[in-house]
Amino acid sequence: IGGRSHVATASEMKTAVLDSRGHQDEVYADLASCKVLVMDDLGNGEDSASANVVMRVVNDRYERHKPVIVTSNYDLPDLGRRYGKLIGAVAAQSLVSRLNAMTERIRFEGKDRRAEAWRR
Repeated sequence: IGGRSHVATASEMKTAVLDSRGHQDEVYADLASCKVLVMDDLGNGEDSASANVVMRVVNDRYERHKPVIVTSNYDLPDLGRRYGKLIGAVAAQSLVSRLNAMTERIRFEGKDRRAEAWRR
């Protein structure tokens, strides 16, 4: 993790933190300081541990004014509800507020090309 940029799901970030065995602060520092972080598929299949990792990473990057690119099938209100169930309403509100301040939403519409490819 770290370097110029990194792409990871919440579950991948959680695994990196848990696998670091005593070096979690270094993993968090790498996630907070890389030039660009892409958080892929946010809100999909997460548990409370991965949600807490997302919260810390987003907060760290927010405080450092570091860019983050987020992909998700959920809009911010839906993410807030999903994270509220995992980390509580207040923490979820903080997460959504930071993401709202840090990101510009670009909505993609149309057919699901992945689903179409699997039907062939």
